[in-house]
This record gives sequence, structure tokens and C-alpha cells, in this order.
Amino acid sequence: MEIAKLLVANGANVRAENAYGQKPIDLIHYGKDDGYKGIMELLLNKGGGKVNDIDKEGWTLLHYAAFNGNLETVKFLIDKGASIHTKNNGRETPLDLAREGGSTEVVNMLSSINTKVTDVSVSQLSIPRKRTV
Repeated sequence: MEIAKLLVANGANVRAENAYGQKPIDLIHYGKDDGYKGIMELLLNKGGGKVNDIDKEGWTLLHYAAFNGNLETVKFLIDKGASIHTKNNGRETPLDLAREGGSTEVVNMLSSINTKVTDVSVSQLSIPRKRTV
């Protein structure tokens, strides 16, 4: 974490991409400890990272977190404005990937959010009235 802070403070290009279109923030999920959430927060808040950026496969940070079953990161990303509806190049949403990854907790959370969005959308529909001239 300290190295990440030092790099950001000294102007490291956190938007640089590798051959797969991945930025440093996209690779954080490969870390083996829980410190990566702090680094992700640093890159999103101070490093110019974008929560809904996609890599060459169309994956967002939320796709990776959902697939890996990281509930805390999923919550964090949604709080930061991550879209639960973005589809990757394989037409999969984060919910699809959570199912594929086998994370019941993440599936339940994303399903409940999706249901709330659908309920709100349907309840806001109105029947158009005929205009009288």
C-alpha cells in the first residue's frame, strides 16, 4: 500500500495499459491479501481510475470482483457508482459472473439490487394520456 501511495504521489501513470488493455487498477484483484481494496480506493479517489472502465474483454472492476466472489469489493464498487448492467464481450453481467464463480453471497446481493432497479423502473412507468387539441 505504501508503494502505491508513493507512486501516485509522484505522478505514476495509473491509466497506462498492458497488451490486454488492463490498467493497474484492473490487476489488483490478482493480489493474495485484503490490502488490494485500499489500493483500489486510492487509485479511484486520487489516481484517476474510473470505476466503469473496461478492458479489452469488456470486463469492469465489478465483473472481476463478482467473479472472484469478493462481496466487500462488490459493495465498495457499487457505492462508487459501478454499473451492475454492463455486459462484457461475452455478453455477461457481473451477476452472470458471480453465478459462474459460485459466490452465493454476491449473487444474492446483485440479484436484490437488480430487482430493486427493476421495481423502481416499472413503478415509474406511466400510461400516456391522449392529448386534446
